[in-house]
Amino acid sequence: MKKIIVILICLFCFACASANRASYRDKVNSWMGYNIESLTNSWGYPHKSFTAPNGNKVYVYEYRSEVTIPNQYISSGMSTNIGNSTLYDSTTTQLGGQTFKSWCNTYFEVNDSNIIVRWRIEGDSCF
Repeated sequence: MKKIIVILICLFCFACASANRASYRDKVNSWMGYNIESLTNSWGYPHKSFTAPNGNKVYVYEYRSEVTIPNQYISSGMSTNIGNSTLYDSTTTQLGGQTFKSWCNTYFEVNDSNIIVRWRIEGDSCF
């Protein structure tokens, strides 16, 4: 039962992420040709930046998330009367307790005129 619930959650998240990832790509691509100042006015300051081998500046926006599914316990039992005694047999199953981590890095490369000329995203949670 526990495995089925985890699989269903993963399938649902994957389906949603696939649709949202295409929309996120469109959103990122819409910044092509803009000045980096316009992006930072909209998105805020990037988490870091570095110089690419071709001399262009690259700005990096990072997203990190960690979600822990709370523990849940399901108990079931059966009682049997034998004479004046009652025997009780119970089983407790734990669900939850898993931690899911997700991340996304979005890179914007700008030329020496500070115009966005290239972008790249990587990670499992780019939406």
